Amino acid sequence: MYPPVAGGGPAAVFSEPPVPVQRAVKLMYIGAGLEILGLLFNVFNLGNTSGGAVYGIVVPLIGAGLWVWMAMMNKAGKEWARIVATVFFGLSCIGLLIALVGIGALTALGGALGSGAAVALGVLALLVTVAAWLIGLFTILFLWRKESSAYFKAMSAPSVMPPGMPPSMPPGYPPTAG
Repeated sequence: MYPPVAGGGPAAVFSEPPVPVQRAVKLMYIGAGLEILGLLFNVFNLGNTSGGAVYGIVVPLIGAGLWVWMAMMNKAGKEWARIVATVFFGLSCIGLLIALVGIGALTALGGALGSGAAVALGVLALLVTVAAWLIGLFTILFLWRKESSAYFKAMSAPSVMPPGMPPSMPPGYPPTAG
């Protein structure tokens, strides 16, 4: 299936993550980049918004950090990370619904007040939110593929030790007298 690694244990099954996990990791890094892009957009438009520095700067930094953290942990085959990434995607779904309602209200309000700039910013923010959601969707689809599940299962399995060997002692230790 995948090239084995000498030495036994879970790493013997996979020398690197399978292609779907690699793709998911790349998408997570793209998601982090999208957060940084949003951060730059917020920095340049802070004077034009009422959201303030906490929402405009801190939240994208936290988001980028979470994307990178999930990428590293999923690449390492941590089963809990795949579950946490799925929960984060669920939260992203809620965020997308909130954004859709918000853009609807902003469009109605902008149309009533004649503020085309507010509507344009709202649409841009919605496009970024949809892009991040799509990245999350494909990430989750890759993480839950059959090959990915085999990888997470293998990486979560305990290492195989010879019978009678305490887990803290490496194979071949202590040396036998002879």
